[in-house]
Amino acid sequence: ASPPHYQADPIHTFKTSVLGSLNLLELARQNKAKIFQASTSEVYGDPFVHPQPESYFGNVNTHGPRSCYDEGKRSAETLFFDYSRTYGLDIRVARIFNTYGRRMQPDDGRVVSNFIVQALRGEDLTVYGSGQQTRSFCYADDLIEGFVRLMNAPSAPAH
Repeated sequence: ASPPHYQADPIHTFKTSVLGSLNLLELARQNKAKIFQASTSEVYGDPFVHPQPESYFGNVNTHGPRSCYDEGKRSAETLFFDYSRTYGLDIRVARIFNTYGRRMQPDDGRVVSNFIVQALRGEDLTVYGSGQQTRSFCYADDLIEGFVRLMNAPSAPAH
């Protein structure tokens, strides 16, 4: 989810989300397997609503430099829900927000790593915008526990 990494090859990023999802959805369908989609808060774009309920469709830029990731994930979600409705496939989709934890790359361009690197260098922390914005953070181990619980939860009806 690091912008410098996924923007380095935006076409590959988008294709990975869409073609990767198609291939795995077909495999899950053929094997009647439950399947998980690790989506992202980026599907909301630059939201006008905070916090975002799952019913919020977002404020999305479909052609900006981040769109390869955002729209790839939105397209993958569409495929997942279409496979659920069409084939009755048991899907699980989690929209991941700001995750932090061990082995974060210091140059990944996200706020937690930026703050840590600046603090370790004794620099002032850079706060963009007005300073009034909020973020939802999740520790990587907690995120994985949530994934396990999601996968072990009873199936929901296709919608």
